[in-house]
Amino acid sequence: MYDQILRGDETPSLNVETGRTEWSRITDIHTYDNAEVVESASMSWSVRSTRDHRWIRWDHASETYSQVTTAGTTRAVSWQVAAQMADGPGLELAEDEAELMGWLLTDGSQWESVAICAFEGCPNPARARGLCGSHSRQLKRGQELHPLRPHYPRGAVADFSMFVWQTKPAGVQRLAEILGEQGRWNGKGYRLRDSYARDLLRRARIEQVKSAPQLLAMINEMTAVQRHATLRGVIGGDGTRIVRGGSEHKRIYQDDGPLVDVITILGYFCGYRPSVLKREVEGFPGYESKGVHLKITLCRPRAAPGRQPKRSLAAMTVWCPTTELGSWTARFGKNPVLTADSNRRG
Repeated sequence: MYDQILRGDETPSLNVETGRTEWSRITDIHTYDNAEVVESASMSWSVRSTRDHRWIRWDHASETYSQVTTAGTTRAVSWQVAAQMADGPGLELAEDEAELMGWLLTDGSQWESVAICAFEGCPNPARARGLCGSHSRQLKRGQELHPLRPHYPRGAVADFSMFVWQTKPAGVQRLAEILGEQGRWNGKGYRLRDSYARDLLRRARIEQVKSAPQLLAMINEMTAVQRHATLRGVIGGDGTRIVRGGSEHKRIYQDDGPLVDVITILGYFCGYRPSVLKREVEGFPGYESKGVHLKITLCRPRAAPGRQPKRSLAAMTVWCPTTELGSWTARFGKNPVLTADSNRRG
């Protein structure tokens, strides 16, 4: 929230020399009383700002960036509202392994034992129903629980496992190419070799494949190549690529939750303008939504809000920061947007 932002915080800003965003320090925060706010909209998104708020414009003729105000926008003017993030320091992940992290983010699951089997005298890690894998299977078959032979079966002693679930033929084939001997097919997906999975997490510098804060830190440290590879894995797991009129449209489907923000930021760092909208899933056979189902469309980094009429809203107190690079990343709902900062003269 705006009242939590402090001078010295950092935000993704556009470096006009490189055409990429990078972390830039906030040097000042301005507030203005009773300013008229207007809503500008394109076909798939909308933003609210004052009439004299500044946006970044890309001039194709001169191949330079300039600025334009909300009120000064015409049908011929597009705003640069996203740009690829500059390389992070990089992680010890091959490109295919970075793609695998995208598959795990969407279709993966990770289990790690924190308890011992409830069957008296069994020292193995607990799994389903508080029992180890073997005793859980005994219970499921209606058998009377009995002690296990020492060190048998091997699956009973595993305290860690990681899976990526996938049944679409193209996805199964791609995961087979990525994993090779490091994964085993079980009919519904691949189980990664425990030693490889642990090493993969170590090199990705995370502990849990579904932890949003850890995943955001991972994305920030990746190079641009690694981020694009991770995004390919995300699209492969929960997305589609649709070609219409010669253009490719990338969409990702996800139930609302912390991972939506991770995927949105990943797309934004890859240079797309994410558009997050609610998706109606009634009538989709075999699909049961666990909550609010969302569609994340990865749009082009430029938008044309001048094609739609502006809508005047009420006058209110507004705010805007100043940054070292002259721009910052705002968020409208779940959609990150690159915009110019407040006039340095206040």
